[in-house]
Amino acid sequence: MQKVGVKALYSRRQEIKERMMHYNAACRRDMRLSDLRLRREESDKPAQPTANEYAFIGSEFECDLTDPSVVDLLVELENEIRNEQMIELYEEAQNQDWEAYYFHLCSP
Repeated sequence: MQKVGVKALYSRRQEIKERMMHYNAACRRDMRLSDLRLRREESDKPAQPTANEYAFIGSEFECDLTDPSVVDLLVELENEIRNEQMIELYEEAQNQDWEAYYFHLCSP
């Protein structure tokens, strides 16, 4: 079976991001349910992403995870997801502050 390259993956960028977000949410849920000691042992491992972490993307989107440009794209998408989530959290926090300030000004 022929593997999909980076150019073809760019066309499915949003779909891959959504799949990564679902996968990350499932991983977070599993981590919360797992033993804390196990997580502490794993925290000593390096944080660099490996192809095994993206195996679900490789099988679902038929991309070559041994190609460094494909892995770079996946890492870029992970960072983009993190940045979007940070911006959403910031905007939510700021929105609450502005609402409280507005209600404070409107109160007699």
